[in-house]
Amino acid sequence: MEVDLKQKVLLAFYMEYQKDLSNLLKINHEYIGVSRDLFITALGKLENEELMIFELRYPMNDSQILSYVSITRRGIEYIEKKFEIDSTLSGSEKIMIIENTRVNLNESR
Repeated sequence: MEVDLKQKVLLAFYMEYQKDLSNLLKINHEYIGVSRDLFITALGKLENEELMIFELRYPMNDSQILSYVSITRRGIEYIEKKFEIDSTLSGSEKIMIIENTRVNLNESR
């Protein structure tokens, strides 16, 4: 399945959100494999589309650039519609469906 950078960023946050002990702040530009600027631009687009909410950390260090991040209900619905995921499935079942699509979240791989 073809996904663009914005969708990869949203998908990474969605997959982390589905875990029982999720830590959305661990998702960063290095995790996705893109520059900080591209990652921040993608986050801005996602926020403009009301798919995510975030706050940048100032001053930024190399890896931890977010002080707050959340995927919105609309963001969750977007991913579940794109990947045809039943919203009643468990988090681990949802992750398994996405992993079976073999979407590469890291741009540099």
